[in-house]
Amino acid sequence: MRAVGRALAERPRAHGALSCRSVFVGKRRSVYFTEPVAPASGSVADDVLALARDIRGCGAPRLVEQLAAAYALAADDYGFFLELESSERRAPLVIAVGGLVASGKSTVAKYVARRIGAARVVADRVREVLLAEAGEAAAHELAWAAELADRVYAGLLERAGAVLASGRSVVLDACFPSELRRRAASSLAARYGASFVFVRCDASLEDIVARLGLRDARDGGLPGGWRKIAREVEAQWEPPRRGEHVHLDTSLPRAAWLRALGLAKERT
Repeated sequence: MRAVGRALAERPRAHGALSCRSVFVGKRRSVYFTEPVAPASGSVADDVLALARDIRGCGAPRLVEQLAAAYALAADDYGFFLELESSERRAPLVIAVGGLVASGKSTVAKYVARRIGAARVVADRVREVLLAEAGEAAAHELAWAAELADRVYAGLLERAGAVLASGRSVVLDACFPSELRRRAASSLAARYGASFVFVRCDASLEDIVARLGLRDARDGGLPGGWRKIAREVEAQWEPPRRGEHVHLDTSLPRAAWLRALGLAKERT
């Protein structure tokens, strides 16, 4: 469903009335479409809605949520959720996953969102959209000017609000370095009657150093390297108070993450 959601988000126009019979996933998650029965019309979001409803009719509501989450993230279209009936049958939950650079927060956010069938809003993705709209180059989250950081976190919460308004849970992926940022996320959850948990990710020094090295190899030429950025982020970090968060050691197996979050019994 992640591959299908991304493929649909990248399509320049609608295919027509998509169904389970017209979308196929091949090797290496390559996605292709058969010719639509009806002429192409409407928007790509209309295509996703048609496919999601057909999947629901086939008795796979969890796949509907995975498709919707993948499309919303790739297309930056969280208003889409308001058009799609929620499959969730419990009170919504807001899980804000934060931590220092290379703490494993994005890996945790992705895994937890998939595990509970929730939408995921990623600060880096919001930043990319805002900078693209302004015609500016990318920059790391906490190397931003304060004004841009405010806009990114506002955009993060705005998108999460659309998800919550549809009756769904949402996972937020950002550093959340300050009490102010974390309180804003908690207030959003309260506004929609959702439970809130802040997850502070951490890892062994050995793992963090190894991860930073991999990032340097991937992003060669970054001024000062990822270690410099990590130090800048750490200088801005305000540790959450005891009892106000769940501490997650991402050096441990994933099963331990789920136990720490009380999700060990959730269906895959």
